[in-house]
Amino acid sequence: MKILVLTNLFPPHHAGTFDLRCQGVTETLQKRGHEIHVLTSNHGMTTEQRDNDVARRLRLNGVFGHRVISSLGELAKLEKHNHQVLRETVSEFKPDLIHVYSLEGLSKSLTFTLRHCQLPTVYDVTDHWLSQGIRTDAWLRWWNQEPAPLPRRIVRALLESSGQRVRLDSTAPTRMMKGYDRLPKVFGKAGPGAGGGYPGAPAGGGG
Repeated sequence: MKILVLTNLFPPHHAGTFDLRCQGVTETLQKRGHEIHVLTSNHGMTTEQRDNDVARRLRLNGVFGHRVISSLGELAKLEKHNHQVLRETVSEFKPDLIHVYSLEGLSKSLTFTLRHCQLPTVYDVTDHWLSQGIRTDAWLRWWNQEPAPLPRRIVRALLESSGQRVRLDSTAPTRMMKGYDRLPKVFGKAGPGAGGGYPGAPAGGGG
């Protein structure tokens, strides 16, 4: 079976035992005959790196010493890059299964692109990256928070009325699907772990 592993950090660049566990699981699957390809961030490097088994191409936001990106323009650029990399990797590797290990520091909207890929996907949720991470995700929070600061509401309304949000959804999804435009129960108040000096900044912590 061809398995694509999606994770924020992968040894030798890691933040502790959580990432070493990911490596252990991956190596065990390889020993059992599965073909594994890891897509992870370029943490610890000055550029991207690709080899047969590991592609270090994704960009982190606000964790493990990476600066916090909060402006809409920079967020959009970051999101488009990471989603494009994910789509390219899926297209080139053609996995039978996707194993999402941790998206801490990566946009949780990547799960929407995975949904659109219509491939079997397994999520490893042994820490808070999913339960708290969606609530504090900078990109999703910018589009879906309700109530939101007045300046943001004005800009957001203009982008939505002009159709730009719909166009963005094809390259950097802002929601699971049209109709899920406001989620006050999820994005109302900043959840535990929010940091970085702005509402919804990605939290630090383990991999």
